[in-house]
Amino acid sequence: MNAQLKIAGLVGVLAAGCAEESSSGAGTDGTGAAGSSTSGASTPSPTPGADADADAGATDGGSTTGTSVDTGTDPGTETGAGSSSDGGSEDTNCCTPHGTPECNEPDVIACVCAVQASCCVFDWDGVCADLAQNDCEAECISDTGSGSDGTGDACDRLVVLEVPVEDAQLDGGWNLMMSMQGEGMIAVMTGGRGDITYSVDAPCDDTWHVWVRWYEDGGAQNSFFAAVDGAPDPAAIFEHSCPTAGFGQGWTWSEMTWRDPDAPTCQYVEDPWTFDWSAGPHELVYGFREAVAMARITLTNDPNFTPR
Repeated sequence: MNAQLKIAGLVGVLAAGCAEESSSGAGTDGTGAAGSSTSGASTPSPTPGADADADAGATDGGSTTGTSVDTGTDPGTETGAGSSSDGGSEDTNCCTPHGTPECNEPDVIACVCAVQASCCVFDWDGVCADLAQNDCEAECISDTGSGSDGTGDACDRLVVLEVPVEDAQLDGGWNLMMSMQGEGMIAVMTGGRGDITYSVDAPCDDTWHVWVRWYEDGGAQNSFFAAVDGAPDPAAIFEHSCPTAGFGQGWTWSEMTWRDPDAPTCQYVEDPWTFDWSAGPHELVYGFREAVAMARITLTNDPNFTPR
């Protein structure tokens, strides 16, 4: 009962302002979620006390491919910042560091160079690529195209795929709301249980890392049940932080981990939990356990990548 009351309190802050939304058109919560439910189930009336949020990226509510970021590196080499090593003309993808100034999206060039002028004079380095992806809404378009080619070949370069939560399927008590803290659309648990299911397409065969953008409340709401392509059964526990690392507070990124439901906190079957995927569709399911909000996931075959 105490746990249910705390969840209700957190959801209240996440959804706070929904009541005002119906009359004034703009509501906020403690983490900044405006009450705009679009998942098919109407959002319950807010209850007092808590926090949460999420990110944007839009398409339809079915399978998703995300935004492809080709970091231009051959496998089997030290990737570092992801410089091109394919021997041909260098890719000027805005999300990829490369040895020439500017990139292939004019609006992104203007945005990045207004902050970091060297990006338009010297190399488009990792700082430029980070600004493009995180601050300037780059589409991350490769000069040679992006996304899955359907051939099933091994990856010949590094890729990042970001999938917003509005592209996932929500059921049970999960509902979409607009964040007021810059996260875009977020999935918020408004009561009961339920799953967040992502259908993603791996563009090539490789070992994939999955990062999740979610809301943690000081260690009290820091885990989901998780299954990938139907395994394991029963579902693993995916938890964000351990007491030894300190509890998080607010929106944070966490790479997936696998804890057996019978194992104590911080003892993992896999940490990080990675996936040897062939090209094609794959399914990730996050079931409600403690955490009450999620914004998006990021998939990459770059073991050195950390989202910001």
